[in-house]
Amino acid sequence: MSRVAILFRRELMAQLTAPGTWVLLGLSWLWLGALFRWQVMPSAGHGDLQFMLWQGTLHAVNMQILFVPLITMRCLAEEKRSGTIEMLVTAPLADHEIIIAKFGAAWFVDTLLWCVLPLYMLVARQAGGDPDWGPVLAACFALLGAGAVLTAIGVFASSIATNQLLAAFVGLLLTFGFLYAPRLVPPDWSFTQGILSSGDLLKQVEESARGIVDLVAVTFQVSMCALFLLFATRSLEARKWA
Repeated sequence: MSRVAILFRRELMAQLTAPGTWVLLGLSWLWLGALFRWQVMPSAGHGDLQFMLWQGTLHAVNMQILFVPLITMRCLAEEKRSGTIEMLVTAPLADHEIIIAKFGAAWFVDTLLWCVLPLYMLVARQAGGDPDWGPVLAACFALLGAGAVLTAIGVFASSIATNQLLAAFVGLLLTFGFLYAPRLVPPDWSFTQGILSSGDLLKQVEESARGIVDLVAVTFQVSMCALFLLFATRSLEARKWA
């Protein structure tokens, strides 16, 4: 595990010292703040703090559709472009250790995006509200799981792409499809809709924002995260035999 920790620190420092990361985070926080001020905060005037939390959580999830592909696109695609992938795969590291380290660093940065969510409730409290911190913690837990799934998808997209732009584009398509496929199926496709609705990540996050922590949803998120990391590992292994 020490080898994973060393690579994790390397990847995390690369993410945190890149100016683009902080520009992206700053713009995302600014956009979330604008949504909070002009769309979410007015609901507090009606005393509906639960609606505020629900809206803020959905905004945080939707922001990740664009944010996650941009922070994961360099994970492996940049290594391929610069030629350092050969040195990385021949280092004394297992393929799954490389993927886990890169995933962990990207997931940490992704967490910085929505960690401002509790500030919503603090601002509401200063404005005279009395938020229920149980649903707030449940919403943060759900965002942690959703972020892990979307980050794993982004790492997989980076593992199959040959450059960063392609990785970002594939990641964007996959994350959008994963989040909204259950809601784009026609209502008369009852069988398909029933299957996809059981894995509706947005619905799971919505329920968590209401204070409902479902073990089935947690299991689904962990399983999907592991599945896409496995796909990324297999993609990295395939390069060795190419």
